[in-house]
Amino acid sequence: MTERPISLTASVFLHSLLLLLALFTWNKPLEEPLSEPVELVDLPWSAPGAGQSERPAPGKPRPQSPALPRPEAPAPRQRIDAPKTAPVAQAPRVMTPTKSEPKPDLASLLEERLKDRQDREAKRLGELASSDLNAVVGTGRAPESGGPRQEGSVNAGEGMRGELGKRGILGKVYPEYPPFARRQGIEADVTLRVWVNPRGGVSRVEVLKLSGTPELDRRAMEALKKWNFAPLPDSLEPVTQWGEITLHYRLD
Repeated sequence: MTERPISLTASVFLHSLLLLLALFTWNKPLEEPLSEPVELVDLPWSAPGAGQSERPAPGKPRPQSPALPRPEAPAPRQRIDAPKTAPVAQAPRVMTPTKSEPKPDLASLLEERLKDRQDREAKRLGELASSDLNAVVGTGRAPESGGPRQEGSVNAGEGMRGELGKRGILGKVYPEYPPFARRQGIEADVTLRVWVNPRGGVSRVEVLKLSGTPELDRRAMEALKKWNFAPLPDSLEPVTQWGEITLHYRLD
């Protein structure tokens, strides 16, 4: 019985509140109209541009944008070491023996030079002899010598020097003075070196100082090869000894 009067009182209070609210809004002045009318234009719908969102039609579900694939994380870089080059084994250095050039044989060179000069001198002497013979045959008398005939001789001067200086000499042969040298008044000195074996025989002769006339040098060498020396005593070592000698061509 007590709940009904409370509900009635609440209903009356609510209706009174609504009536007061309606009166309040009815007496409120209207807002001023806009100064310029705004024309509404119906634009066709276009795809949303940058910064616009797509508006679906009413009653249609909003389309779901396709899910973009998530970029895969880049694979970690692997460190690749450059291939190490194996050390190149060097071939062992081969030392090639250098060939030593043979030393020139001075004796052979001197003999060749002497022989060449002797050949030229012999040719010259042959020409002189042929001219003298032609003169004799053509005139019937001997050619003029230009003066009295001179005699010449050869001597050893100071004798033998060197190791052979104290060795005895058993036989000596001196060269003959060439006739053309006597006629032309040629005098000269020839220095020779000689090697003698233990038995006393001459094994080798060479010219140390030329006389200037190859024929005189040749005759001196040929004569010195015929010399004979005393053999070495048994108490001494059997070795080859050498010596030097100068032969003098002199006119009397």
